[in-house]
Order: sequence, then C-alpha cells, then structure tokens
Amino acid sequence: MKKFLSLINIGLLILCILISCLIFTNKEVKVNALKSVFEAFSNYINIGKISSPVSSINYFIHIANDKYFNESYSIHAPIKSTVIKYDESSILLKCDNSYYAYFDNLVNVNVTYLDVVEPKYSLANFI
Repeated sequence: MKKFLSLINIGLLILCILISCLIFTNKEVKVNALKSVFEAFSNYINIGKISSPVSSINYFIHIANDKYFNESYSIHAPIKSTVIKYDESSILLKCDNSYYAYFDNLVNVNVTYLDVVEPKYSLANFI
C-alpha cells in the first residue's frame, strides 16, 4: 500500500512539474490546454467517463466542392460552438474542438456575436 501511495505521489509531482513548465514556457497558458491535460489523465485512469455515440440532427448530402444540402434548409452547429462573426448572410463559428465553421448564403440569421450555440438549435436557413 505504501508503494502504491508513493507511486501516486510521484505521478502527481511529475504532473505538477509538467504544468509549471507549461506556465513558465508559455505565459499565456490557456484553460483549454490544462483541461486537455486533465482529460487525457482522467481518460488514462478512466474516471467517470462514459462514451456516447455522436449523432447529427440534420443529414447533409454532398453536392460538389464543399457544397452540401439538407431537406429542411436549416443550418445547425456541428458541435457546441461560439459565434465569432455574423452578418445578414453569413456566420463564422469557433467550435469547441478549435475548428472553425463558416456558413454563407443565409437568410433568417438567428444568432448574434458571442452566442454559444449547440447542434440542436437552428442558426439560420440557407438559400
């Protein structure tokens, strides 16, 4: 039991040293970096993580060269995202996985700057 506790202490010490090195080398350490380290650590030891399937609300049909179509003519965020730019005919999202999503040729835009949107909400309709 003492060996197990000493291994845990050594692991925590190494994790603290790693985080302090990140802070020292990059003064603008983002919360997402620390969150990803914690998630990787918790995935490794499997703390309360239950895998769930990913589903899409709207099924898009590929037409040609980055052009897609769905039957409801509505746009939904691919995953939880933040609106970083919008106007009456386009929306730019920053997704939680650090990718960007851009939608153009839109009507009835339903979002504003810095709105946090989820896939179940309709962002706009497209032409």
